[in-house]
Parts: sequence; C-alpha cells; structure tokens
Amino acid sequence: MDDAKRPLLASSPCPYSTQLGKHLDGGRPHRKPVAGRANQLQLVINMISAGLGSGIFALPWSTAGASVIPAISIIGLVLFLNAWTISIVVEAGERYQIFDLGSLLGKLPGSLGRGAQVVCNVILWISTYLCLVSFLVVITDCISVCVDLGAHSREKTIVLSCVLILPLCHLDQKRLSMTSAVTVLATLNVFWHIAACLAQVDIAQPVCLLGFSWGLIAMFSAMMQSVVMQMCVLPMYLELKDRTPEKFRDVTRVSF
Repeated sequence: MDDAKRPLLASSPCPYSTQLGKHLDGGRPHRKPVAGRANQLQLVINMISAGLGSGIFALPWSTAGASVIPAISIIGLVLFLNAWTISIVVEAGERYQIFDLGSLLGKLPGSLGRGAQVVCNVILWISTYLCLVSFLVVITDCISVCVDLGAHSREKTIVLSCVLILPLCHLDQKRLSMTSAVTVLATLNVFWHIAACLAQVDIAQPVCLLGFSWGLIAMFSAMMQSVVMQMCVLPMYLELKDRTPEKFRDVTRVSF
C-alpha cells in the first residue's frame, strides 16, 4: 500500500495506535536528510524538564481536593493520553516532514486546515506567553525571599530573569539538555527535602483515600496543564539523531 494512503500508525506496534490518515490529505514529500544531533537521553532530560512547569505547584492542592486514589488514577490517565497524542503527532510529522504543530494541522483538507493552522498558532502564542509570565512570577517570588535588591527589586528581578533566560531559547536540544539536567536535579532536591520534612512530622488525620467531588475536575485540569507539551515535541523530534517515530516513542515512555 502506498505510504500516503496507509492509515497513520496502522502498522505501528505502539499500543496508542490509531487511524488518522483519513483526516489528512496529500502524500509523503521527498524525505529530508536526517540531521539531528541530540541523542535519546538528552531528549529524555529535556522532556522531563518540559513537564516540570509552574503548574506542578498546583498538584498538591488539587490532590487534596480529589482524594488519593482518584488523584493517582487521574495522573496515570493524563500521562497515557499525552503519550498517545504525542505518538500521533510525531507519526504525522514524520509522514509529512513537517515539524511544527500549526503547519501540520494545515495539512487537514480544505479550509479546515487553513483555519486550524491559524487558530492553533494564535492559541500557542497566547498560552506560551502566559506560561512564560507564570515562570517569571514564580522566579521573582522565590528570589525576593532570598535576595534583597533594594528599591524596585521585583522589576529588577524580572529584567534580570529575562536576560538570563532569553539565550536559552536559542539553544539546540543537545545543548539545552545541560540546563534541563540542572532543572531536573533541582526538582529532585525539592522532592527530597519535602520527603525529609514529611518523615519528621505526623500526617494530618483523617486522609481521604477515595472520594468523588468537583475536585476531580480541578485535578484533571491541573495535571493536563502541567504536562501538556504537544507543541514542543515536533521540534524536539526534528533534532533527534537518526530520528524515527519508534525511537521518539521510547523517549516518551522513559520521560513519562
């Protein structure tokens, strides 16, 4: 069967397999030479770092509102859904040799594709901007507790943070993995500190193990906001050395 007509992911061994080929038009263009430089480990580190956004700070509050067992179930479900959709996006990107989400949606037939591309790009610009604002808020709040920069300290901290962070936007995935490793280590240190503090205090009673309330919706929303990274995976996949959807699927499994 011709590649352009073969259902997307139909022959893939991935458990997330689906058939989206009927929703896409066109065939496979001439394959570009593989020029990625980042290995799988480096992408694993970057993907873990991408999932450690500021939304992660809302999970303890959301878990308390959802109860323990449903919260853990929601975490597993959200991770599965994200891994599934990431595998679909990567398969589609490889088929059409398109490595940004907006342009990939532009391959949908007719005016649906053009409209989807515009809507996707606008939503990504706005949501990514808001994510960056949230990062600066967290950074500023944390630094202001430790360092006193005098008058207008908050404004100074924001400007300094922007100056330090902006160059990271121009790093390739191979070099970015070094700063991502620092992020992962810092997060592990925070979890270690929390675990150490927890071992020294009594857990408040009673603990709700199983309950059903509106907190489940908040938990699902907070978890989705914490780990959604579909807009990032195609540029990451583009820089994977000797890239194949199967290799990137392994990256996703290890990261999640």
